[in-house]
Amino acid sequence: MNQSPYVRSPDRFLLGLGRRPAGLVIAPFESDWGTTDEMLCTFRGVLIGRAVKGDSLVISLTPALDRQRAYDWPSGQAFLEAVLALLFEVDDWWVHCERDSDQEVPHQATGMQQLRSLMAQVVDICCTGIGELPTFVSTPPSPGAAV
Repeated sequence: MNQSPYVRSPDRFLLGLGRRPAGLVIAPFESDWGTTDEMLCTFRGVLIGRAVKGDSLVISLTPALDRQRAYDWPSGQAFLEAVLALLFEVDDWWVHCERDSDQEVPHQATGMQQLRSLMAQVVDICCTGIGELPTFVSTPPSPGAAV
């Protein structure tokens, strides 16, 4: 277990999935004191977050997790690459990021290029503590839309 690379986080940073893709593992966290009820989510071996609901899979993404926990924290870049790879595996997903919950209407990110840029910005700010976190929502681009 290593130390969290995140020094800041948005109030909400969630990923919702319509189905569970291959490569996504959901398992209880094994602390020094035993198995917990926290269901951690890894994609291709990289911690991407913690499952928070059971109907359609909703994941509180890694930068928003408790930084004091002894998780197997990935680097910001490894986390970003894993989440973006996961989004290409499924066609039914949403991402929701709020700097301050319920303070402003989230911006609708359009297209994967804009989402990649916003996600990279969030990860950079969470790792450095410098800058203003964006508030946005995103869903998959329509079939045939520019990616």
